[in-house]
Order: sequence, then structure tokens, then C-alpha cells
Amino acid sequence: MATKKASAKKSTSSRATAAKKTTTKKTVTSSAASAKKAPVLSTKAKAEKSLFPVNLPNIILSELLGTFILTIVAITAFGVSPFAASTAGVLGSWLIDPLFIGITLMLLVMGVGAISGAHVNPAVTFGFWAMRRTKTVMVPVYWLSQFLGALLAIGVMNVMTNGSFTISLASFTQFNIPLLFIELIGAAIFMFGIAAVASRSDISNGVKSFGVGMALTIGLVAGTSMLILVQKADYKKYTDAASSTSLTENPTDAKVARPVYVNGPVLNPAVALAVSEDSSIAQRIENSSSDGTKTEPSRFGLEVIVGSLVGAALGGNLYLLLAYRPKNEA
Repeated sequence: MATKKASAKKSTSSRATAAKKTTTKKTVTSSAASAKKAPVLSTKAKAEKSLFPVNLPNIILSELLGTFILTIVAITAFGVSPFAASTAGVLGSWLIDPLFIGITLMLLVMGVGAISGAHVNPAVTFGFWAMRRTKTVMVPVYWLSQFLGALLAIGVMNVMTNGSFTISLASFTQFNIPLLFIELIGAAIFMFGIAAVASRSDISNGVKSFGVGMALTIGLVAGTSMLILVQKADYKKYTDAASSTSLTENPTDAKVARPVYVNGPVLNPAVALAVSEDSSIAQRIENSSSDGTKTEPSRFGLEVIVGSLVGAALGGNLYLLLAYRPKNEA
């Protein structure tokens, strides 16, 4: 009996020792595993807390290159006044050109969308910031890259034209209310489309690129259609004033309003640097002469800046308002 009890005690103690060893091994293993995982978690935490993304240089270059390409295309597209084109019965300048610009943006979204989001537009960056989709610290980074891309396009065009492609900020402080609302409404339509496409997770990147390009096309066509109505109204106002002043022998009182020689909505403050007004239209209408040395004023001004930024913020947040669903109903 004593021998049996002693052997039972030994087996019990051996089991307890084995259990302790197993527990110790598990503890050591788990502590070792946690020690291996700790650096990974700390790295992720540091990445989340970092002020700028890791691929910041890639973002800067992508926005610079994308805005450069978009500006080059826009320079050639905004070459004819919609009023002059509609008067001559030519539709290409206000229907086909916006499509070319939209296709260009589509290709840019496919090319650099995964890197920087392919904003290539200060208004789009501001719209995403207003929607809380872009960090505040990244807004000046995007803007600086985009304006540098537009300035690079101006420099390249200036070299190619032997110094004749220059810009003037003579109209920067001009504040025409119809032009302001044309930029605002066009940018709002554009940003509404971007927000709608970006929120869809069930469509491919190719479809998203197409949607963004079409959003810009529709925004430009809508803005151009409104601009034509404004131009026709201003031209009629000028002809009425010219006929009345001719009777009083004081024709200098009749002047063509600025919207008549604006070639189209821009919806992009960076691209607006390179796009100029065409004051020669006013000279042809008024039968006045020019020595040809005057530099055409750039479209970069308060109308484009305020209109496109406010419009993008309104369009993006309007989509968020319409798509909002309470969490308990999601």
C-alpha cells in the first residue's frame, strides 16, 4: 500500500511538473511572439501618426506632372470664344473641347490616381478637404505641386513660341458676377460627380476614371452653355447701347462686357494661369484697332478662385448630405 501511495504521489508530482513546464513554454512562446509583433505594431502606429504620407515625393511629382499635362491640353482647347463659335455655327469649341479635357483627366486618373488621387486641380483638393477626405497639412502640398505644374506648362509653351506665350494678371481683381456663378456651378457639378464616383466601392478603377472624366466634361459643358447665354445677353446690350449712342453722336459710351471675350469656364485655378481672355473679339465688335503688343490677361483671378473653390466645397458636401444614412439604418 505504501509503495502504491508513493508511486501515485510521484506520478501526480510528475504531471504537475509537466503541466508547469507546458505553461512556462506557452508563456515564453506567447511573450516571444508578442515581442516579435511589437515592432510591427509600433511601426503602424508611427505611420498613422506621421504628419505626411511615406510616398510624399511621389504625390508631389504625380500632381505636378498631371497638372502640366492637363494645362497643355487646356491651352489648346480654350482657344475660341463660345459666342464666336455659336455665331458661326461651329459646335466643336464648346462641345468637343470639354470632351477632350475630360478624356485627358480620365487618363490622368488611371495613371496617377492610385498615387496621389489625381486631384490635378486646387478646387478638387479643396473640395476633398471640405469633405474631410484630405488632411489640412496636405492641402498646401497639393496646391504648390499643381501650380508648379501649370507654371511649367507656361514655361514650355513660352520656349516653343520664342517667348510670345506670356501671362498677365491685369484681370486678377475683376469680379464679374455672372462669370463667378458660372465657375461656381460648373465646379459644383464636377465635384458632385467626383464625390459620387469616389464613394463607390463596387465599381472598378477603370469605371471610376471614366466617371471622373465625364464629371469634368459635364461641368465644362454646363458652364459653357451658361456662358453663351450671358455672352448673347451682353452682346445685345452692347448693340442696343451702340445704336442709341449713335443717335446722340457719342459712341464711346458703348463697350463690350468682359464675358463676351472669355473663352470658357476653367473650373481650375491652376489651369486658369495659362488660359487667357481674347480681347481681340471686343476690338472686332467695336471696330477698334490694336498694335498687337498687348498681352492678353490670364483667367487666373478672383472669379475663378472663389467660384471654383466654393463650388467644389458645395458639390462635394451636397453629395455627402444626399448619401447620408444613420448608422442604425446602414
